[in-house]
Amino acid sequence: MKLKKFLCIATHLLLANCYSQSSASAGQNDARSAVQGSLPFDLVSGFLIVVQGQIGSMDGLRFIFDTGTTHTVIDTSMVNRLRLHRHRRSAKTVVFDKTIFVELAEIPEMRIGPLHAVSVSVGVAKLDEYSKLAQHVDGIIGLDLLSRNKSLTIDYEHKIVSFEISESESVSRTQSTCFITRLYVQGLPVDLLVDTGLDGIILYRNRLRARLPAMSLRSELTDVWMGPLHLKQARIPDVRISDASEERSVYLLDERPGSTPPSLDGVFGPATLHAKRIQFDFSAGVIRWE
Repeated sequence: MKLKKFLCIATHLLLANCYSQSSASAGQNDARSAVQGSLPFDLVSGFLIVVQGQIGSMDGLRFIFDTGTTHTVIDTSMVNRLRLHRHRRSAKTVVFDKTIFVELAEIPEMRIGPLHAVSVSVGVAKLDEYSKLAQHVDGIIGLDLLSRNKSLTIDYEHKIVSFEISESESVSRTQSTCFITRLYVQGLPVDLLVDTGLDGIILYRNRLRARLPAMSLRSELTDVWMGPLHLKQARIPDVRISDASEERSVYLLDERPGSTPPSLDGVFGPATLHAKRIQFDFSAGVIRWE
């Protein structure tokens, strides 16, 4: 499995709002009859959602849809090509165990399918420095833009993203909503950030060991490196995501990153569900899949 290296690239920008106002649950629902727009996507490496969009008059740009990123980030090359205005201030953000600073720029207009935004403040970074998976994209669309929809449905079977556009102009232009879902590991409830930019499940090992000292592993731990980050991979029995309990391959990170809330137990990539469709319902604050 390939792991995402730009996880929560701008989480620190809106972290307080993100976690204090979010929740998630699992269920089944088909909301296609309510959608107001859609566009196709490429599924990169089996999990990464990449769509085409437009900034100003420049069309055919490629963007990653990322529910694990709170603030939209575009590549430095795009800012230079479009001659966008850069703010004098910068923003501090945390990428796992590393703190970085990103510039801020103002985009006059952006279109991603039916999603239209004007006067968008975005982070600016050299994306290929944080992930090989971001080498051929122009930006990462975060929850500051995605959450302007009432709901967002990812159809993995037909490779289509569908939008239910919010009819109210009162939707916040800056507030994001992070989704957190609850899994059970050998009977222990664990709360995980839902991140479409991640392939697999990451659990914070020391936090789990403190709460579940007798946690059993089905296989030996193997080393996995994600840039400078050292992870362990193992198979854990009795992992329950919805109704069924099964053995799952997971990645273990010893320490919880300092940028995440103390209550968070890890990160969950929804592609691991192998679902046909996943709906992010921003208006209700829930996740549904089938």
